[in-house]
Amino acid sequence: MSDSIKVRLLVVDDEQSIRKLCMTIGNSLGYACSEAESVETAVARIEQEAPDLILTDLKLPTQSGVELLRQAKALFPHTEVAIMTGHGSIN
Repeated sequence: MSDSIKVRLLVVDDEQSIRKLCMTIGNSLGYACSEAESVETAVARIEQEAPDLILTDLKLPTQSGVELLRQAKALFPHTEVAIMTGHGSIN
């Protein structure tokens, strides 16, 4: 992938260890990775970087991953968003 444009991945999670793990995997796949610990920080990065893919936790400190999905799609409709959770239920 070195000669082509890299996929831009934004990892959003309030747990640093999860962010680092996801970024390690993304980097190993040749993605250009960045991270954010909150929806607010993520939105600022989205505006600056226009990521191709956002991997976000469902439960974040001030707003949810669903709210991040809404804001990301409003800014860049073609950005893909995947929501993950470590909880047994999304309720």
